[in-house]
Amino acid sequence: MSGGQKFEYLWADGVKYKKATPLPAPQYISLLMDWVETQINDEHVFPVTVGMYMLYL
Repeated sequence: MSGGQKFEYLWADGVKYKKATPLPAPQYISLLMDWVETQINDEHVFPVTVGMYMLYL
């Protein structure tokens, strides 16, 4: 996978990669998918208990 020579994939997560770091596209996508999965599984972002966060409605 490549976006060509005009594109650079930079990753910064504030944990392991504190500054934007150039990565190969496959590694970037892998880190992105891991980050997305973490967000989806975070109950503070997507509550799973009905009525638990009704104050925000």
